[in-house]
Amino acid sequence: MPRLEGKSAIITGGNGGFGSKTALLFAQEGADVLICGRNEETLEEVRGKVAAIGHKTVAMRCDVSKEEEVKRLFEAADREFGKVDILVNNAGLSRNCPIQEHSTKVWHELMSANLDSAFYCCREAAARMLERKEGGVIVNIGSIAGMTGRDVSAAYAASKAGIVGLTRCLATQLAPSGIRVNAVCPGPIPTAVFRDFPKDVQEKLMGTVKLNRWGSTADVANLILFLSTEEGSWITGEAININGGAFMG
Repeated sequence: MPRLEGKSAIITGGNGGFGSKTALLFAQEGADVLICGRNEETLEEVRGKVAAIGHKTVAMRCDVSKEEEVKRLFEAADREFGKVDILVNNAGLSRNCPIQEHSTKVWHELMSANLDSAFYCCREAAARMLERKEGGVIVNIGSIAGMTGRDVSAAYAASKAGIVGLTRCLATQLAPSGIRVNAVCPGPIPTAVFRDFPKDVQEKLMGTVKLNRWGSTADVANLILFLSTEEGSWITGEAININGGAFMG
């Protein structure tokens, strides 16, 4: 039997690299999936690919940095699925700039997109999971930057470090109810966010990878899937590094 048969999942940033790959894997494993993002064209493209697998797939434009839009997102999941078993907080933004050039606007923009959004979604998901009393899974996407702070903006590093703190706090609070919360912290992988970095930064980051190959969106999506299934049922409160050996800690 597929490992997620009968489950329903929300994947934010579902039209992006990690998000779209995770949506496809979840559907292949039997889950109904709601993907959201801000680009309607790419959302519909991914929705079509996921729906072709044969499970219910919904795409919704949503800016998860806005609290009211997150509430509408979860209300849509209530209508479409009647429950939320799995939440994957994948949406986010990145910038690369030294502190002396780091504007307050960029600080707030990245905190809102990367950390506030995860908080809003976790709060909505947890409320529903607690009410149903059947457990649940939350996977937050962090970054190697939240562990090392290197070669990114202060706002990006701080927001991703915040993801780890949020994950561990919620894992502690929700574990007695059977709700597991983990973070996945990827290293250098050539997604759209990574390709926004200057070429010299990309090369420097790649030079830290010990396995001598680029990571892929499939590498990360497979880990998210594992954490969302029964195989990962005794794992909670972890920030799991997946970076080809670029950071071991």
